[in-house]
Amino acid sequence: MNRRNFLHSTIALAAISKTMVAANDKVSVAIIGVRGQGRGLARQFAGLPDVDIPYLCDVDQNVFEPAAKAVEEKKGKRPWSTSADGTPRRDASSGTGFTIKNTS
Repeated sequence: MNRRNFLHSTIALAAISKTMVAANDKVSVAIIGVRGQGRGLARQFAGLPDVDIPYLCDVDQNVFEPAAKAVEEKKGKRPWSTSADGTPRRDASSGTGFTIKNTS
């Protein structure tokens, strides 16, 4: 089974089991890379009642911001990201999820 089939099967299974769930029965998903397929996955997972998306990461702020807003609109809360100093934040100026340091 390849990654795409696995993810589609997981989403289909989650969609089929739309029953009442307790808070501890929720699945938390962090998505790294929200351009293209990552954006589609974020949108699909955000539409499921028993899935929480606490973290999003992308190196491009122009890609990160619309994805974070889309998740916030569907879930009612903004996903966490990390500021340049490593502090977890939920505001729009929080950065892209991680910092790239040039060590050369």
